[in-house]
Amino acid sequence: MLINMNALNKLSTAQVAEEAKYQLGEIGKAKRISRKLEAEFQPVLMALVKLQKFTT
Repeated sequence: MLINMNALNKLSTAQVAEEAKYQLGEIGKAKRISRKLEAEFQPVLMALVKLQKFTT
């Protein structure tokens, strides 16, 4: 959930800190998923690059 900058003025410091912590956690999850997908698809991407070299 993204916070509107104007809404930040109405939130307490604790609420902002809690939301920031949540957002950082979500970013961490996204990074882990991205790294996992990259590792899983790296062989496929390399095969496609090799195939492209042979077909051009």
